[in-house]
Amino acid sequence: MPFGMKRLLSIPLCLLALLALGQAQAAKRPNILFMMSDDHASEGIGAYGSWLKDYVHTPAIDRLAAEGMRF
Repeated sequence: MPFGMKRLLSIPLCLLALLALGQAQAAKRPNILFMMSDDHASEGIGAYGSWLKDYVHTPAIDRLAAEGMRF
């Protein structure tokens, strides 16, 4: 195989290896979601078991809280 062909084939193989390494490292990082509301009390979020959970429905926030950690 000529020298030019070897170099041409080695470039995509190196890029593929770097892509695989990048994907493996990305899985190790934790997903952190920080939610901040200016004028909102914890009683308005059903995930905290408040007395308003029958009146104020927050299904997306409740699901995120059930699948993760709350502070």
